[in-house]
Amino acid sequence: MPFPERRGSRWLISSFYYNASSSFPLPIGGQVSASLDASIFTDALVAIDRTSLELLGGSYGYGAVLPVLWTELSGGIAAATGTRSAGESNSGIGDILFYPLMLGWKSMGAI
Repeated sequence: MPFPERRGSRWLISSFYYNASSSFPLPIGGQVSASLDASIFTDALVAIDRTSLELLGGSYGYGAVLPVLWTELSGGIAAATGTRSAGESNSGIGDILFYPLMLGWKSMGAI
């Protein structure tokens, strides 16, 4: 998110999705294999406020990010004696980021 052009607050919701899966043989007698599936979805609420204060010739601002995550994980092991599988899902708030000092400068011409 770019630094706001004018004084004031900006809000943004940023979403990310990641999905991965893998299946591989295990070196246990050559007849055992394992699989793993993972899905992660994140929504992050981003807030930036640009003030009318100036510091070092730039405009002062501050901000914060609040991420909310949902995860699902499942896996299994297959052998000649049978198959075992397990799964887990969880959700919650991730690490909150605070930006107490943000500075933005304007360019007066093209570079």
